[in-house]
Amino acid sequence: MKLFRSFIDLPPTYYSKNNSESISEEDNLHDGQSIEDVGKIMISILKQFVQNPTFLQRLLHEDTFFMLIRILTSKPANNDSVAKDSEPMYIRWKERLIAVLESMTFSEDVCQYLYHRRCVNLLTTQWAETISSKNKLTIADHHEILIGLRLLTCLFRQSSKARSYILFDQMIQSSGYVVIRDMVYKGPYEGKVLDLKTSSIN
Repeated sequence: MKLFRSFIDLPPTYYSKNNSESISEEDNLHDGQSIEDVGKIMISILKQFVQNPTFLQRLLHEDTFFMLIRILTSKPANNDSVAKDSEPMYIRWKERLIAVLESMTFSEDVCQYLYHRRCVNLLTTQWAETISSKNKLTIADHHEILIGLRLLTCLFRQSSKARSYILFDQMIQSSGYVVIRDMVYKGPYEGKVLDLKTSSIN
């Protein structure tokens, strides 16, 4: 998990494929494997782990599962250098991690775990802090919010399949729907940002 977290911390220059320095020998591992390749392999392994009931119980018992959620809500260490007027490139790693959660089948134990770790509250609190601290939301902010909404949708869908609705209760208790409304109301209302707001609503 910690290794995967380091992928999100990759500097923006790593993704500048037109910059010869970004594809240096340091970016490649033995046998020509790139960081991108290693990340894909790790995602494939994680999917197999979370689909195994025995291993999943161990993730819950050791509280490692919560690290998955924390990674999805974290910002890169070099966040100040990330462009705010476009989609951050590190978002691709978060999308892959959500795909891991989407491949799971939740049990009542998983739902109880997520509830007691206040995962829904973690998301809504982060959104509320972002909204209250800025006069307007950037394109990067909206992409982060979209990732959170995709995570939230995944949690709700999976918990519904398990016939557990405590995460929905936590959404109400944390004023989550009010926060989403405030996000939609927050400017600006033009260009790419407006498209992202529309995606959030849909």
